[in-house]
Amino acid sequence: MLLNWLLAAAPIGVVIVLMIGLRRSAAAAGLAGWVAALAVAALRFGAGPELIVLAQGKALLFAGAVLYLIWVALWFYHVLKGAGAFDTLSHVLPGYVTDRALQALLLAWAFGGFLEGVAGFGVPTAIVAPLLVAAGYSPVAAAIMASIGEAWAVTFGGLGNALLALATASQRQPLELGPTAALALGLAALGGGLAVLWTVDGFSAIRRYFGAFVVMGAVIFLVQYGLSLTAFFPLAVLSAGFAAIVAAIWLGRGRGALAPLSGIRATPAPSEPLGEGKDALPQSAAGAGMRAAKDSDPPPAPATGSLPLWLALAPYVLLVIIVVVTQIYAPLTQALNTVMIKVDFPQMRTALGYVTPAGTGRTISIFGATGALMGYATLLSLALFAQQGRLPGGFGRALAESARATARRALPPTVGILAMVAMAVTMENAGMTLVLAQGLSQIAGRAFPLVSPYIGALGAFMTGSNVNSNVIFTSLQQTTAQLLGLNPVVILAGQTTGGAVGGAFAPAKVMLACSTVGLTGQEGKVMKPVLVYGLIILAVVGVAALVMAGK
Repeated sequence: MLLNWLLAAAPIGVVIVLMIGLRRSAAAAGLAGWVAALAVAALRFGAGPELIVLAQGKALLFAGAVLYLIWVALWFYHVLKGAGAFDTLSHVLPGYVTDRALQALLLAWAFGGFLEGVAGFGVPTAIVAPLLVAAGYSPVAAAIMASIGEAWAVTFGGLGNALLALATASQRQPLELGPTAALALGLAALGGGLAVLWTVDGFSAIRRYFGAFVVMGAVIFLVQYGLSLTAFFPLAVLSAGFAAIVAAIWLGRGRGALAPLSGIRATPAPSEPLGEGKDALPQSAAGAGMRAAKDSDPPPAPATGSLPLWLALAPYVLLVIIVVVTQIYAPLTQALNTVMIKVDFPQMRTALGYVTPAGTGRTISIFGATGALMGYATLLSLALFAQQGRLPGGFGRALAESARATARRALPPTVGILAMVAMAVTMENAGMTLVLAQGLSQIAGRAFPLVSPYIGALGAFMTGSNVNSNVIFTSLQQTTAQLLGLNPVVILAGQTTGGAVGGAFAPAKVMLACSTVGLTGQEGKVMKPVLVYGLIILAVVGVAALVMAGK
């Protein structure tokens, strides 16, 4: 019935209208969507009080598992930021590569992905965009490249928090979903790298730097995909980004025939109108930030960071060691997983006959979860910084300041995620998601894989988060795939890849990128080309999903 389908879609419609039309926050829109879901579930789909209460309990466990990692990841970021580790990496890395176009790939594509491997939530964009301006690009070009360049890293970023959300919402294991998602994200990574080069100088940059692009793209794809096959998948983006940084430095030092032979460098042209003189699409991006420099122009001297490079990298080394040890040493893993939050839920039935089977909600390992492992690395990093005399107020003061900074940054997305999760779980248990899936399956039919990445992108566009997109749409995507007889894992890969790419042109992230390079109020100059790049990448991913989903 059309009315049931429209009512089932109403909570998602409320979120879209509030966030896109009225520019409300994800928290406000999520709360409104949650209330709408509760009302429709109770008044139209026959969800009784017991079902609604139990569904909120499931949602709380689901959100808790995701937020555990998000909060600790933000804490890790603020500890490193407070100690000056990001300043060191930001200042030192560009100094290894003097060629401006290769610097763009290094910073926007590789370093942005590396940062996404730990922090996420716009942190890579906020750090990379100013670095690109300092490297000689116009503010618009810098914001474009910083936004689209690191989109490939979002799903496995933050030690895999978006993949965790996808796995939790679909009731599948990360190792089941990870490899297929990594394949789709590999296509997104290649698209992001090409977008960065196009922004540098259109087709000319792609032609001259195609060798470097192939090498770095292969490194990103192989490392991320290889680790997605193993229990070390939380390190996939961190490792892929680092490996790509090493590849860019090797190429930049001319240790291979794949480095560009033209010797062209670039210096900033801040007053150059964006996109003039280029006929290829998108006009507003190609060649936006460069002019040819004379070979006699001296390369800039690299700035000095506030920490020694080894000390800035030490927290990442500690994190890798902790994750690896806990995966290969079974007794330690068993000991860490002895304390679990685990709740069994009874069967639930609506008045219209929709049944949710009995089962266990999301389990949370207090001391063995990925968030806990990152917490250990954070504490050890704090202790190391204190021992090296890099914390002026000492360990205790740095701990308190980083905790306060984390709380300030994490509270708004926490409310949004709690509300979005509660909305999605309520819709699932009331049968609303099934009704939506049935409607989509009738409309799209076997061509649904073409649409799947765009649904994921819509979720990220309206919420600014791949995690939120996976929370809202995973159940819908999976149910639709099952109704159509398509491979659900492929469809879910399209969902999370769409969410990763869609986040690049989400208003919240574009505004963040623009604010860091002095473009507040000029966000349209950045959003248009990023949107074009993103839609092209999503089309390619959709075609790949169509080929794979029927197998």
